[in-house]
Amino acid sequence: MPAIQVGDISMEYSIDGTGEPLVLVAGLSYSRWCWHRMIPALSKKYQVISFDNRGVGGTDRTPGPYSAELMAKDTAGLMDALGIWSANIVGISMGGFITQALSQIRPDLFSRMILMSTGFGGTRQIPPSNDVIEQLIHPSTDPRERAMLACAPGFDEKEKDFFHQWLQYRMKNPIHPEAYRSQLAVGLDISKEGNSFEKHLALLKIPTLILFGELDRMIPSKNGDLLHELIKDSQLVVLSNVAHFLPFECPENLTHEIHHFIESTPSK
Repeated sequence: MPAIQVGDISMEYSIDGTGEPLVLVAGLSYSRWCWHRMIPALSKKYQVISFDNRGVGGTDRTPGPYSAELMAKDTAGLMDALGIWSANIVGISMGGFITQALSQIRPDLFSRMILMSTGFGGTRQIPPSNDVIEQLIHPSTDPRERAMLACAPGFDEKEKDFFHQWLQYRMKNPIHPEAYRSQLAVGLDISKEGNSFEKHLALLKIPTLILFGELDRMIPSKNGDLLHELIKDSQLVVLSNVAHFLPFECPENLTHEIHHFIESTPSK
């Protein structure tokens, strides 16, 4: 896969399809592989740019902790290096934190913003249960347990073949423990008093779609309501019978919602 120097790191990325640029920002501990169930359909209509965040996949790992702003600068640097001056930017979970930080430091890069399974941080964000927090801070060594935390009950039976593929991928491509802790720090940092994106989002002028799974345990779906209330003229879609990892659980529905939003909503 191609790689390009961005600041102090070499970033590995993929470009699929042609058309209006669509940049995909992955979540905690995942490479761009997290989008692979959606890219074939998305790339029929858009130029899809996916990449490995700092610390995972083919992108360099640097000493942590990382911050949303640092990783937003990585994303901006990649877009600048590739000559992408404006795009629809999609962020899931930690990638949503990065996307919000990017909208703060480089709003010029956005035509539209899509926030998925994420929150704005601070003390008003609705946290997961203490059990889920414990599992995030001290993740299980069992890839099945980690996967089931992110998806709806029964997903492992509903999609047996894909679930097996997912576990095999995680076993063959484990994240370095130091990189996991460095990325985990992104969410821990914005959850602190005064570190949220709340004030910024209240003034945001980027057309925004908010997507959640109704059964999300990692970032409860009520956070979607809070984001929707905060971001003027935003759209909120809560998908039934799915949880946190929407690109794996419902790629077709997700692709439809993204396409509908882009096609029906004027850009900034």
